[in-house]
Amino acid sequence: MNVRAENITFGYDPAEPVLRNVTLEVVPGRVTALFGPNGCGKSTLLRCMNGSLRPQSGRVMIGDGCAGDMTPCEVARQVAVVPQETPPDVPFTAAEMVMLGRYARWDAWGQESPEDCEVVRACLERMNVADLADRPFSHLSGGERQRVVIARALAQQSQVLLMDEPALHLDIAHQLELYRLVRELAAEGQAVLMVCHDVFLGPMFVDTAVLMSGGNIVALGPPGDVLSSKNLSAAFGVSASIAWTDARLVRAAFS
Repeated sequence: MNVRAENITFGYDPAEPVLRNVTLEVVPGRVTALFGPNGCGKSTLLRCMNGSLRPQSGRVMIGDGCAGDMTPCEVARQVAVVPQETPPDVPFTAAEMVMLGRYARWDAWGQESPEDCEVVRACLERMNVADLADRPFSHLSGGERQRVVIARALAQQSQVLLMDEPALHLDIAHQLELYRLVRELAAEGQAVLMVCHDVFLGPMFVDTAVLMSGGNIVALGPPGDVLSSKNLSAAFGVSASIAWTDARLVRAAFS
């Protein structure tokens, strides 16, 4: 299962496009990361690729189907999303939040099955938040809530995972845990796309880096090629000195 944005243009005001003729494919077994300055269209592209926004031109294909022709439930069976922010003031426990990831697979009566409960338990454990299962979601820290939200996305058991700044609120240990998780998911055959502001740690776990600026993709390829001093300076408007070796950042300086 892959997701492909084909020549999409989108603007919240059609007269002012946020995305301009963007094409990007997310494929199984690989981790793709979107980099770029605030407001360049990264989150908007993710929302177009999960079907929650419809482009003014172009199309998004999920497998062999057009996202614009699919119901939200049909999309959710194929594509899971970790949003940038999740309101904390919801009247659910952590386990109930993760169970929401199963809604697209519930029966016609909307009833939870023993399988659903087992999937929720396994996803809580995978994100190391099983001990928080009965805690109110609103009582969790920002990092704990983020790990529960990621567990909810895993519970969908979709083939594509779209993550909007998933490392937000996570400390360094849990950031490493997250990046190792996305590598595991790719090894299991999932297609992973994440928005990433971390140009130091995140790229070490990425197969394909995509640099956006002004609503366009300006570079795409291996992280060491895409996140070069020249490209970062042009995209972010800063003086950057970057050195890479074997997809590992060995030196960085900004001014």
